[in-house]
Amino acid sequence: MTLYIKTVKAHNSIYDEYRFYKTDGELESTLSLKQCSAKKSNCLDCSSEIIDFHTHCFTDELAIKAVHSPKLGWEFPADGTLSCELRLMAENSVHKCVLLNMATRPNTMKHVNKFAIENNCADFISFGSVHPFSDNAVHEIERLYSIGIKGIKFHTGHQGFSFEDKQCIPVYKKIGELHMITVIHCGISAKSPLNQVFPKNVSNVIKYFNGAPFVCAHMGGINFCNEQLKILKELPVMVDTALMAERSTAEDLSNMVRELGADRVLFGSDLPWGHQKEAIELIKNSCLTKEEQSAILYKNACRLLGLSL
Repeated sequence: MTLYIKTVKAHNSIYDEYRFYKTDGELESTLSLKQCSAKKSNCLDCSSEIIDFHTHCFTDELAIKAVHSPKLGWEFPADGTLSCELRLMAENSVHKCVLLNMATRPNTMKHVNKFAIENNCADFISFGSVHPFSDNAVHEIERLYSIGIKGIKFHTGHQGFSFEDKQCIPVYKKIGELHMITVIHCGISAKSPLNQVFPKNVSNVIKYFNGAPFVCAHMGGINFCNEQLKILKELPVMVDTALMAERSTAEDLSNMVRELGADRVLFGSDLPWGHQKEAIELIKNSCLTKEEQSAILYKNACRLLGLSL
């Protein structure tokens, strides 16, 4: 039986409770934030707190289509709904998730960011999305910032633009002016071979972000021996570990972290396509020190998001 979340908001900002409904609309159960926190505290391993900096969720109407659109060659661990992600967070002792949203076309910004704003809450930290070719992209960034959205996600392959296109510069400058966080999909794309972004591409535009926090997803989209690693090491950016559990070993991860520095690495699973449990185990089973693991799993994200340790 498929369950999904309907929510009740307090002061138009955060969830009062999670209400789980059956597909026919009948109320199945209610889980308050206090109960949700307690459930997480009783999970198998609470030796360290965890923030998953790279996840995705969709409305119940869009989830199935969105999740199964890319063909990655493995069975996906989640169905793309908020309720499924909440359960996995509880099972894996993940205390917060960053929800990365994406406006694939200019005319989808309004609906994508409405979902982001509605789900920016105690457990989920939503990032907004703009399409740089939209006439009101700069205004939309200002609007998102004014209501507490901390960052913007780009995926040039899915959105259909070159990251180095001069038309994007005003958007990048506005993000830098407001000191918002940028997350850019790096490396190959499961849906499009066009407009790929690697560290070299980032190096050509990073100046326009004026020192604002910048995250190259998927460890910068590079392999350990890739020449792009040299460029990545010199950039003023962070990376996340999204899909590393599916594509590399604990040894590979350890080597890349040591090259870049643990203070520049954020834990990310890429739910619903990536396996959150395995992604955590990849880090915990590596030869990284406990201090390095803690930085990657929690402390770096807290610092970047302005959260208390």
